[in-house]
Amino acid sequence: MITKKQLFNYAILSMPLAFVGLPIYVNINGFYAKEYGVNLSFLGFLLLLSRAIDLIQEPFVGYWSSYLIHKKVSQKRIILYSSILLSLSFFALFNPPISFDKQMIGVWFVLFLVLTYTFFNFAIINYESIAVYIAKNDNERLAINSWKEFFGLIGVLLASILPSLLAIFIDSDLKSSYFYCSAIFVFLIFTVLLVFFRSVKINKIEHYTRLNMKSVFGEIKNNKIFLKYLYIFFINAIAVSIPASVIFFYVEDVLRASQKLGLFLGVYFLAGCMFIGFWKKIAQKHGIINTWIFALFGSVITFIFNCLLGETNANLFFIVCFASGLFLGADLIMPPAIIANIIHDKKEKVTSYIAVWNMLVKLGLVIASSASLIILGFFDYKIGSYINNGLWAIPYVYSVVPCLIKIIVIVKLRQLQKRKDY
Repeated sequence: MITKKQLFNYAILSMPLAFVGLPIYVNINGFYAKEYGVNLSFLGFLLLLSRAIDLIQEPFVGYWSSYLIHKKVSQKRIILYSSILLSLSFFALFNPPISFDKQMIGVWFVLFLVLTYTFFNFAIINYESIAVYIAKNDNERLAINSWKEFFGLIGVLLASILPSLLAIFIDSDLKSSYFYCSAIFVFLIFTVLLVFFRSVKINKIEHYTRLNMKSVFGEIKNNKIFLKYLYIFFINAIAVSIPASVIFFYVEDVLRASQKLGLFLGVYFLAGCMFIGFWKKIAQKHGIINTWIFALFGSVITFIFNCLLGETNANLFFIVCFASGLFLGADLIMPPAIIANIIHDKKEKVTSYIAVWNMLVKLGLVIASSASLIILGFFDYKIGSYINNGLWAIPYVYSVVPCLIKIIVIVKLRQLQKRKDY
């Protein structure tokens, strides 16, 4: 049985990894546009190029990790080396040389964003695969993932509020804030790796299977149960990513409360942290799939109310954020627990399975963000304009569309339940 000390030593690494994930996937474009004057269209092209490389390389990172494990390189060593390189590339990304012109800034942006994505992928894929190796049953998988996601949410909260806190307490501009943030990340990840994560014990793989790229991805392609759940996770990723892509526009132009955006997000993630333990206990008692279906229903019922809010009752959004955040924990811990149950016996191929899963989740994010912006543009939405023909579409794109997609996820989960594909 896994002790709480072992859970803590493993799970705390998700805090610095989540801390770095928010800036490189959410904040980076605004930082370069505002601080270095990079043209938005040019920046958009560079960002699309970098994320395309990030998406395409994911399965190869998973396979290379499988290959290294096959050659008896420990995952802890892979995580350590990739974290060193991640720290250097992340620090460089947010601190480009001040002497560079805009063209060289663009080159620096692509180079170090791609390197940051690469080393982050190596670290996160191997980190998540360790959870599969050390858990022996559903209860342990739920415990590991609940602890991991709890610290992950703390990392996201820290990354969300730290730039603002630094700006307030040490009177720094955005550029200086991110200098301090990148330095804090380096300190955090090495403290966690050297003090806590080094004591995590991983069972050695006794018998290695035949390993080549064709056989690994051929096996994944033929794993019908894995693919069925992968399809569900992909649909759910789209449902989750649409609100993340549209929330700025919703708060800015529907609620007219842009100054409260950080508070809204803080309430949402705080509620997620508070109820992760609750969802773990419910899943242990009633089953992982049943619990996830119940949580999906709950998130639909609460989130749909966003289409009724406006400037006059914007503060009610705090209640919706807390209520929908309550169900966030289940959405975070159930999918990895399901995946772990399916692939726990795949030995060194586990990293390849996790990489394919991560790639599909990222693809869902790309589709959701692109589609939501295209839809709003089709209805002639213009950000910040009071005379706005497309304003009516935002609440529906933000709340109704994701809820409809989540209902599809519920139906698909029920179908798999009836066929006992778990």
